Amino acid sequence: MAETLGELPSETLDRPVATAHKFLALQRHTSPLYTAFPFIYLPYTHTFLLLPFSPQTNEGSKEEDMRFENMPVVAIQPCDGPAMVAAIDRLFVEGVDVRRPEGAPFQLKLPLGFNYYPTTGKIFRDGAPASFRQKGIDALLLILREHGDGQGAA
Repeated sequence: MAETLGELPSETLDRPVATAHKFLALQRHTSPLYTAFPFIYLPYTHTFLLLPFSPQTNEGSKEEDMRFENMPVVAIQPCDGPAMVAAIDRLFVEGVDVRRPEGAPFQLKLPLGFNYYPTTGKIFRDGAPASFRQKGIDALLLILREHGDGQGAA
C-alpha cells in the first residue's frame, strides 16, 4: 500500500468510492494532507475524506461519460422485453443512431437529446419539463424527422 497520497496512481484518485478504504488507511500516516485538500463527506463511511480536486478538467467525469457520443451503441440484451427488442430493431432498420446509457436497461438514447422508453412508449427530450404527448415508436420517428435527425427514416 502506498505510504503517501503522491504514490497512489492517478486513476485511483478519480474513484473515491472504490478507494475510500485506501484513503482511510492513509489518514493514519499522512495527517498533513488534510490541510492540502478539500473535505469530501462520504455518508456511507460517516467520516471525512480528503480527496484531490482539479477544477481545470472534467475529463473522465460522469458528465463526460454520459455524453451521447461516449455511450455504447445499443445491442439487444438477454433480459430485454419484447417492446425493447422491437424498438431496437425498428430504429436500426430506419437507420437511427441509438444508444443505451449504462445502468439504464429501459431507456434508449437518440440524437439531439431524445430519450425513448419502449415499455411505456414515452418520449422525452433532455432538459424538457415533461414527456411529449405523442407515444410509441412511430411518433418517435416522426419527431426525429421533424427535428432533422431521422437519418435514414424517410
